[in-house]
Amino acid sequence: MTMSMRDYLEGISFKLQKIITPDLRPVYLLFEDVIREIVSNETAWLDLGCGHKLLAPWRKKEEIQLVENAGFVAGIDPNFDSLSQHATIHNRAQATVANLPFRDSTFDVVTANMVVEHLSKPEDQFREIYRILKPGGMFVFLTPNSKNPLVSLARLIPDSVKLRLVNLIEGRSESDVYPTYYHVNKRDDIRRIASDSGFEKADVTMSVTSPEFLIIPPLAFLELLCIRILMMRPFASYRSNIIAICRKSAGSS
Repeated sequence: MTMSMRDYLEGISFKLQKIITPDLRPVYLLFEDVIREIVSNETAWLDLGCGHKLLAPWRKKEEIQLVENAGFVAGIDPNFDSLSQHATIHNRAQATVANLPFRDSTFDVVTANMVVEHLSKPEDQFREIYRILKPGGMFVFLTPNSKNPLVSLARLIPDSVKLRLVNLIEGRSESDVYPTYYHVNKRDDIRRIASDSGFEKADVTMSVTSPEFLIIPPLAFLELLCIRILMMRPFASYRSNIIAICRKSAGSS
């Protein structure tokens, strides 16, 4: 698909969005807001699965500002090729969440943007995150809500088809797509696993975001109608995304 055609189709979907969900604030902006509030020039910050970017490609300026506002920033990712392309975070390491190459109580904040759905053993991996957090530190993450109808539907799609769709809709290559497990993608599961891992508290916010099918306006229209319904309070538990903040007790070692 040529960029001019893609831009034209996305333009139609954006016009529909202004009509159907005019007060919608995309979840990635809400996640940025959370990070901006807790990161300062005294913060030691680690981003899990940093890949080749911290935020969406069109948020490059905001990404640079976030990193510059922190005292120290590091990123880890299992994919070396992605790490080598990262231009914002300079302290990077090839590693997995299961084995973080840092000492105990190193970071004030650990973030994960669309990563925890890929954790195969979240209990163990949350404990590893807890270990490297300082007393009073926070683990902040954005992830899909597995109770959302579209997320549930996506889980039924074969991986071969899913890879093609991700490439078409998001422009991501096959090497940038990882297996998903959704072991920690419900409110109750997050609170249980966080508690079992040692965290004192887990604040969970259910959020909606922009439609995924921007290049297919008829599907975007139906998706926007669903989003409009999910923005109503009675349907909050079925919203598409979760922003969670897991807090380590200030008295922990």
